[in-house]
Amino acid sequence: MVLDPPLDQSALSPKLVRSGLDPKTAVLAFMGVPVNGPAGALNDIHLRFLLDPWSTWPPVEGSNHVLADAQGPFVVSEGAAMEVALLRDTGTGPMPYTVVPAQLMIPKSANLPPDATHAALLRMHPGGHVLGYGRPHAGNTIELLVGFGRYSGKLPSVEGFTPVGCTKDEVLMDAVPTEKGTLVAFASNDDPASASGCTGSLSNAKQVVIARVIDGSAVVAELAASTPDGPSEIQGLGMAGRSDGAWVAFGRAGWIEATATIQAQRLDAAGAFVGEPFFLAGSSDLNPATLGVGRLNDDLVVAWSTGAETSTRIEVRRLSTWSTGNPEATIEETQSVSQPIAVLGSPTADAVLVAYSVVSEVDQTSRIHLQRFDCGVDL
Repeated sequence: MVLDPPLDQSALSPKLVRSGLDPKTAVLAFMGVPVNGPAGALNDIHLRFLLDPWSTWPPVEGSNHVLADAQGPFVVSEGAAMEVALLRDTGTGPMPYTVVPAQLMIPKSANLPPDATHAALLRMHPGGHVLGYGRPHAGNTIELLVGFGRYSGKLPSVEGFTPVGCTKDEVLMDAVPTEKGTLVAFASNDDPASASGCTGSLSNAKQVVIARVIDGSAVVAELAASTPDGPSEIQGLGMAGRSDGAWVAFGRAGWIEATATIQAQRLDAAGAFVGEPFFLAGSSDLNPATLGVGRLNDDLVVAWSTGAETSTRIEVRRLSTWSTGNPEATIEETQSVSQPIAVLGSPTADAVLVAYSVVSEVDQTSRIHLQRFDCGVDL
């Protein structure tokens, strides 16, 4: 199904999470970008509440919510005792960690440190969320920091930010809490790999680093694992939880004779790699920046697009612990897909929602396309 965009806006950067108040409700968040000026106009973030899309299709929409004055990337997460939480740059002041307690309630916010310029990470964590942002560093690099947001039903708060990594251009971070800490994956340009912030490298981010962040009297980050430093930069990254650890998936750009690739790897609860990496795709036609991930029980669901040289195709793959031979699904599109694809597994692990943005064939506005795949039938 294709969703109508807000009036005079394009709908970009879709993200899907569950409501923290009702796991059957899926929350579609996207950026509304003005189609016709004025120059310097800020964007809006729209939240559309899809009521039980797992049993009703097309889904029924509940109330919608709009957060004004957004600039640059944003991240969204489910949370305990709330609908959702968001992290965004407003372009007019400190970056807010915003909690939406319920659909018709006024959001509550706490500001991140004033040096935060890149909203990068927001994941549900006991007592609130793990947060991540980027700040400017020497040599046009970006230092990555991780901290925690708290919410007990009153006002949210933030604390404990510590440097964990460094990157050059694109800020890519994700996280999964485990019994041994919070595993934070990020695209890093440090060589050798570290979990202590920028150390002087000025190259592009060519490896994925896993840091284990422990939340105690002081926030401590330690290096858990890293991929080999590759020939080309990391352009897509995502994590999903498992009962005994986590999954991490990443997309690497093509380089001269090397093709673009999508890979995935299992992690134990402490962040160490388990087994060999899964090679999911590799071609000159692949767009690794569109990588999106989701979870079905202990399985990983990965989506990406091809279309650099051919018509656009979105591929959705379900990956179990031991095999890449699980069913896969495809979506054929006439317009290109260039932004990360949103993926969300159902609370009963029997269906997957996929959302992506493409330019309309009717006019020049971008619209969100939403599709459900039923396990055992489509995937």
